[in-house]
Amino acid sequence: MDIWLDTAKKSEVLKAEGLIIKPKGFTTNPTLWLEGYNERISSGEDISFIESVIDFVTYAAPRLVSLQIATKDREDAVRKGLAAYENFIQFGNPLIKVPIILNPFEPDIEDSLYAIEKLKENGIPINVTNIQDPEQALLAAKAGADYASFFVGRIDDLLSDLAGIEKKKEDYFIVSGPTVSGEFSRAQERLEKIAGTYEGLKYVDGRLELFGIVSGSHGMKAIDDLFRGDKIFKTKKLAASIRNLAQLEEVERYSDVATVPLYVLEAWNKKHANDDELLPKTIFRGYKHDNREIRLVHPKTIEGVRKFLDDAEKVPQYQEIFEPFEAKVRVQV
Repeated sequence: MDIWLDTAKKSEVLKAEGLIIKPKGFTTNPTLWLEGYNERISSGEDISFIESVIDFVTYAAPRLVSLQIATKDREDAVRKGLAAYENFIQFGNPLIKVPIILNPFEPDIEDSLYAIEKLKENGIPINVTNIQDPEQALLAAKAGADYASFFVGRIDDLLSDLAGIEKKKEDYFIVSGPTVSGEFSRAQERLEKIAGTYEGLKYVDGRLELFGIVSGSHGMKAIDDLFRGDKIFKTKKLAASIRNLAQLEEVERYSDVATVPLYVLEAWNKKHANDDELLPKTIFRGYKHDNREIRLVHPKTIEGVRKFLDDAEKVPQYQEIFEPFEAKVRVQV
């Protein structure tokens, strides 16, 4: 499993460079780009927003740097993806990030699948993001995505919120999910009451299930099962929204890539940097394609896309990434 870093801060990249196990790629979003830019302005640098992005992509090369499209329109998504790739391929190794749902107000997964297919026809590398359900990952893969990013931590957040359980950042749910032996036993009465009132929500054998998924790590395993069952080997399974080391270790055996914040990468180094060899874990088991009903919309997908669109509107310069450069200015690194 490769480790990528969730950041657009050059200071964090430099810290990661000092670790034994270094990130092999970088994931970003509008919020992270703004944080990275503000940090550089605060340090006294005279640099524009777009120059800061160019500088980051240049410094990170040849490692992948994701650039997330923020638009509600499928044709605009294609145009922005093509422009961003053309803009930044001269500086480094851009990876165009397409949300599995473009428009959270009129959600239609076909819009995203159309954009993915059109961009792939033009040879653009694609990371499909904000995936909250295994079938969303399967559809993204069949559309040609190079990476399918499943938001592990947000599934645990949603299950905790529905159960009325306070979950800290260091908490996580194992693949089998929280059971009656854990926190959920104290919320049993509430769970039995809300089960069935929320689409796809069930309370079965002491576990809360949302569309059959009992934890974020279980969702990652389900994607692994689906991909093996459908013989999908080109699309890499990316575990995103990782909150702590234990959660990272829980999804390792099911993921090709995990993208993490700096503190998780540092914890991973502290535990594994002295290993003689980091070998992927393998589980020998039979795989079945579980023919569950395909769900095209997930509440956490809608919530996430809305937030990214809102964040992009707060950063007017962000869309410069996706407009053809009028002047090709390379920042001196």
